[in-house]
Amino acid sequence: MKLKFKCVLSVLTAVAVSCLSGCSLPWFSSSGSLMHPPNATGDKAEIQKAIETRSGGEYVLKYPQSGENRSSIIMRDLNNDEVEEAVAMLTVNPDTELAETHIYIIEKIDGKWKVQADFKNRNNDIDSVDFGDVNGDGTTDILVGWSTYSVNQNELYCYLFGDEIKEVNTKRTYTNMSVGDFTNEGKSTVMTVSLASADTSSVARLLTFNDNGSVVDYETAMDSDITKFVSVKIGQVDNEVQGAFVDGLNSENRYNTQLLFFDKKSKSLQNPIYKRSDNGVLATARDVSTVCRDMDNDGVIEIPITAKLPYPRTENAKNYAYQTSWSSFDIAKNRFAVKSNVIINGNYGYSITIPDNWLNKYTASYNGDSSVLTISTAEKVNNTNYCNIGDTVVTYIATAKESWTGLGTKKGFTKMMDFGAYSYGYRMGEKPPKEFTEKEAEEYFVPREEDSKVAVAPTEVS
Repeated sequence: MKLKFKCVLSVLTAVAVSCLSGCSLPWFSSSGSLMHPPNATGDKAEIQKAIETRSGGEYVLKYPQSGENRSSIIMRDLNNDEVEEAVAMLTVNPDTELAETHIYIIEKIDGKWKVQADFKNRNNDIDSVDFGDVNGDGTTDILVGWSTYSVNQNELYCYLFGDEIKEVNTKRTYTNMSVGDFTNEGKSTVMTVSLASADTSSVARLLTFNDNGSVVDYETAMDSDITKFVSVKIGQVDNEVQGAFVDGLNSENRYNTQLLFFDKKSKSLQNPIYKRSDNGVLATARDVSTVCRDMDNDGVIEIPITAKLPYPRTENAKNYAYQTSWSSFDIAKNRFAVKSNVIINGNYGYSITIPDNWLNKYTASYNGDSSVLTISTAEKVNNTNYCNIGDTVVTYIATAKESWTGLGTKKGFTKMMDFGAYSYGYRMGEKPPKEFTEKEAEEYFVPREEDSKVAVAPTEVS
């Protein structure tokens, strides 16, 4: 049973009104900063009682600041006996000199909930909590990042679950961490990435644990110009290798992606995109905020590689779209493999699939608010990014549903669908390519929530 403490909106409203009136409530301490959960029933009540008994006084529950597990009490079957244990995080004697933050591991034994392990840390805040069988003994271990006073640096601890629960200080710090089977050995390993500081460069580490909990790590350099990790996704690089796909934002507010995976042959952690950077610029550098994702639901993560479409010399480049090439990374060939080329309209939630026979022969422009996207044939001027515009192929429009008649129908657009807040339509150009029909105009349009249906046309690029 998952444990969830819920605060109902009406109760919060009543609390606020009561506090304004000057009366006190038993859920809050006199310091005004502590809130205890309302009375629970069943297992929840017993877990709460076990926490109160162990803490021996005033306490406040602590919530992890990042990651997927944000609850202060996390229910998890750690020993695979189909009975969940509770992992509780709290600060005892808060707002005093005796304040300590603890992690309680609480088990149900002979029908009663008992605190089986109690670990405390000098750091008061918890960055994140994750789980995995890191020593391969068949039980689930607990990975906790304790926040430090240094920005973007968290201390990684592991709590090995078993008859005796053991605390392991890995003596490693990180900015973001992820858990997965990166070595393909049937047990969990930990991938950490750390932003550069005044004294250190940006680095990635893969941490593996031996049976006794000792740590072995592998390290590789990362782009030290990254100021923020925007997204870290765990997924397949190919059918045999799991990797971490790290989207970051650099000092010039440009995005890029780095790929981390373990090479079993060389027994090393690899970051091939960074290693092949050109004067510090990665092949995945882009001016748009699109991040990695599994575009075709095959388990392999695709990386967005973007290129500005050509534009007339006399026009503003900002009005012209980017082509996004969703690409996997071929480890054996050490290069990208393009799965699909698209134009993404982030403002209005759709993408347009670009067929291979359009490549290098077209461009696309937006109106002022991106509600209108016009795709035209184009001929590039020599080796520049300028082009001469040809015929209009198709124009797409997005309008508020209530505005469709005035902005869509009256201007000759054919309505395709209502999706979310908008109505979408298209209008064929006067001289579209012979092979491009109204059927293709509709098929190439893909709403964001359905963009896994984008047509896949594999093309190899170096």
